[in-house]
Amino acid sequence: MSKSSRHKIMLAKPSEPSRNHEAIEAMAYQLWLLRGCPIGSDQEDWYRAEAELKNKHQANQHAA
Repeated sequence: MSKSSRHKIMLAKPSEPSRNHEAIEAMAYQLWLLRGCPIGSDQEDWYRAEAELKNKHQANQHAA
């Protein structure tokens, strides 16, 4: 192995779990806003967003 190849820097793409987390977070926030920003219901919105995105992903898999 040459010196130059040992010092090569690889730029990582955002991982799939990271993108999924961001998508769930964004949708959960929108759901929370639509419900009038109630205090103490963050888990409800998170789980709903997670389920909706999972269903959407599965529907896309079946359509492909």
